[in-house]
Amino acid sequence: MNISAPFIGRPRFAMVIAVVMLIAGAVALLQIPLAQFPQITPPEVSASYPVANATVMADSVGAPIEEQ
Repeated sequence: MNISAPFIGRPRFAMVIAVVMLIAGAVALLQIPLAQFPQITPPEVSASYPVANATVMADSVGAPIEEQ
């Protein structure tokens, strides 16, 4: 017997199972504590070139950091 045969023969049954899984996933997502989510804040980098303007700083410091 094929595993997909009952779902192909009964599309309403397949739709009900899909909706139940969707609701269960939404409930599970709301139950996850915020501590479980990873930190996604980017690191802060500071550099100081006394005679450089903003363009030189962006090209010499910002661009290499963004490439990596």
